[in-house]
Amino acid sequence: MAKIFIGDHGTNRTFDAFQQWAYSEIGSPFIRGGLVEYIVIQHIRDNAEYIFAPRLEMMTNQVPKASHFETLFEKYYATQPGGDVYDLQVHWGTTIEIKSTAASANWRLPVKSRWNLWDGGYRNNEKIFPAQYYILGQMAAPPRLSGDDIIFPDMQFYVRSGRSLEELCAKEKLLDKRWWMTFKEFTKNVNPVTTDGLADELQAVQRIEIRSVIQKNSWEWQETFVPSNSSKLRVPFRLEYGGEELPLGYYEQDEASLTWSLAKEIDFKWTRDISMSWRDWEAVGFKYDNSPKPLKHFRKG
Repeated sequence: MAKIFIGDHGTNRTFDAFQQWAYSEIGSPFIRGGLVEYIVIQHIRDNAEYIFAPRLEMMTNQVPKASHFETLFEKYYATQPGGDVYDLQVHWGTTIEIKSTAASANWRLPVKSRWNLWDGGYRNNEKIFPAQYYILGQMAAPPRLSGDDIIFPDMQFYVRSGRSLEELCAKEKLLDKRWWMTFKEFTKNVNPVTTDGLADELQAVQRIEIRSVIQKNSWEWQETFVPSNSSKLRVPFRLEYGGEELPLGYYEQDEASLTWSLAKEIDFKWTRDISMSWRDWEAVGFKYDNSPKPLKHFRKG
């Protein structure tokens, strides 16, 4: 049992006691939201191979197995990540935000600035829905305690792609005078599912997104992922900085200097005369970063 100290002074308090004190009000939006996020992430973890393997096999030469996904979840999601841009990320094509509400009339989903991994900056001139997929859980009432059990009312989930949200906002001019969408707008023409149907629904929404990019590329990217022999972070990047376009490929970051270097180029081509958005690049698995500022943190060779 972990005890709490201030310097060398013992407070006679424990971390377990703090948890009981801090998280006792399970019906509060903060704690309820964390509980729903935990439940959904663990459900996706249990069904990760079914949900994500077909997409990865289609986009690359990888043939992922359940053990590959389990390794990823154990490394990054064994505990709740703090300060991450997304609630869940399997790769750049499957970034997921998880939301919940017990008061749908008051719920809002704000647009955000897109975040650049390369320099840690935000593109403040862009207001978008940065995740590729959004999961919204709706319940009639907050959860309650019953003895040692936490009881949620029946919950239904709505799954949408970030692309569909932006298309809806553009079509109906929802963001002309505000920076958020309502529950009614988010759920428009979307059939809710129960927890048992969530894996099927997420896979189905992914298939729609895949079809939207298939027609835009020549399908020449079937690269086999080249694993790094070190602990360096390796990311497939599409980079445009200050008018400079870097080679498309896998880049590695040196932990000490925080500089990036090209590890392997990727041969990928879009269909001619097709306009590609940042979402198209990320839909096929690249991290798209751009900035009007000159390129930083890059080491050639």
